[in-house]
Amino acid sequence: KKLVPLWIIECMSPPSPATVEPSDSGVQAIASCEQGELQLQQHPWCAGGEVMLQKGIGELSEMGERLGIVASGRPRLPSRLKPPMYQTNPPVPVLWHVSPENYQRSLARLGVRQLTLALHYTAQDRAGLSRTMPPPPESQGDWPRWHRSRTRAESFTAALVHALAERAEHFLPAAACSVMRSLGVFHSATLLQSAPTLHLLNVVLESLSGWRTVARLTPHDVTLLFEGLACLCSGSGSSSSSSGSK
Repeated sequence: KKLVPLWIIECMSPPSPATVEPSDSGVQAIASCEQGELQLQQHPWCAGGEVMLQKGIGELSEMGERLGIVASGRPRLPSRLKPPMYQTNPPVPVLWHVSPENYQRSLARLGVRQLTLALHYTAQDRAGLSRTMPPPPESQGDWPRWHRSRTRAESFTAALVHALAERAEHFLPAAACSVMRSLGVFHSATLLQSAPTLHLLNVVLESLSGWRTVARLTPHDVTLLFEGLACLCSGSGSSSSSSGSK
């Protein structure tokens, strides 16, 4: 032992059993619901000041749910603070009320199915111009108010049609009929520009070609298809007759 350093001897010696003295500063959180109030009582058993819940876990969980705190510990946003969504599965956001930079960025992140649904919903509310169209039943969030700016509605509709025309190479029969009706509604409301609309119409008509496609259409799909064609034909017919009279 005289030749071995002292720190090696201490390491080789068996450790003495540690005794933990109660600490006055330790806090034990005991949840007791008396008269509907949550009380925290101090107890000197915890060493190192660690906090441990002894009982009342169920009461704390219920209180967390009432306060909007989920199991992950993150607060759940109230419905009025959530962004407006036409539907949540798949998520289809409402974008006609935001700035062009924001909706261009958001449209670039949406898939073809989401863009098709956004076109359907936007045709119903006329990109915010409709005063009477209520939000869909599956919607959520703080719904934006309608507006009177036709320029803003035309700009958003053109951006939405352009985004769908760039990505869509083929539609399922039901989706093609839905897009046809949406384009007809936009055309009747004079919210469309010709360049992206013609390209999207070509994709829709190619998706509906073939006798097998016709056999897969439901009565509802046929109704949407003819409604869209009627809107497009009535607008073109009136414009051609007016131009012929001139």
